[in-house]
Amino acid sequence: MTIPDATPKNSSNTNAYELAARELLRAVRGRRSQVALARRLGYRSNPITDWERGARHPSASEVLRAATRCGLPVEQAFARWVPLPPPPYVDPKGTEPKREDARRGGTWQLGPWMDALRGEMPIGELARRLGRSRYSVGRWLAGRTQPLMYEFLELLDAITGRSHDWVAELVPIEQVPSLLPAYKRARAARTIAFEQPWTEAILRVLETTRYRENPEVAHATLAAWLGISEATFDAALTGLTEAGVIELRDGRYEVITQLSVDTRAGDGSLRHLQRHWLSVALERAAAEQNDWFAYNVISCSEADLQRIEDCLRRAYLESRAIVAASEPSERAALVLMQLAKW
Repeated sequence: MTIPDATPKNSSNTNAYELAARELLRAVRGRRSQVALARRLGYRSNPITDWERGARHPSASEVLRAATRCGLPVEQAFARWVPLPPPPYVDPKGTEPKREDARRGGTWQLGPWMDALRGEMPIGELARRLGRSRYSVGRWLAGRTQPLMYEFLELLDAITGRSHDWVAELVPIEQVPSLLPAYKRARAARTIAFEQPWTEAILRVLETTRYRENPEVAHATLAAWLGISEATFDAALTGLTEAGVIELRDGRYEVITQLSVDTRAGDGSLRHLQRHWLSVALERAAAEQNDWFAYNVISCSEADLQRIEDCLRRAYLESRAIVAASEPSERAALVLMQLAKW
């Protein structure tokens, strides 16, 4: 259900996200009755029924408060999903109560977190993707208003395309069936990326105008662009096709699923990818390719080293946002970032 890059909101997309939000709330409630959850949240009436059937829509903060009251790992879900500090839960007095004491009236402060997540993506571009006004999106990011739960899922996809992964960190993804196909496709693509690392670069080449304007170009030529063998190229194409990531249409391969590879699947897999892409950089250096390169061997305090690492993490997120908003796709490239500590 991931919305393709730069696709404005339409009614079918909105209905899909509303369904996902209702399923998520049902998963958060678990075996509790709707009345029991309403009482746990401090309501005298029972708004849960209306929320779950779509008559009304809760805010993302309220669903997260419900998840907190039900003992779900909200903070951990945020922390595992993206390298940003999770948003804080704040009570009406502006303090941060213990999570188990979260009562009616407190809110998860999502605004600054969403603003950090968008990185350098212009608010206008984000608003265009969501099909909403810049003013409305700006109020969300400033924390002056709270997005509804389905709007929050839309926003996650507009920025990252990985709302299903965030949901899976919070509840079993099988309990949110409308997101399950996208989640399975993402896992399949992640497996391919770990087993055949060149698939990511091949996807980026297939997106470029150079390929799209000349789809008849031989596979040997495409492989030469990347500096790999035609056999490696063809094996990657086969894997991508079998996983449903690309499809051959009218003689041209089309990328039909936009996916981000989660490199946190396991230390061994991540190290394999690290070795692969570092070896690519080394081969290009040996071939004296005109790549941009910079380094700095430093000594500094522990606190400042952490600040430097935080800066690099932010730069990584900002580069992803720039790429997500970039049109047209004219070039494919490899960006490497590594901080070695002694």
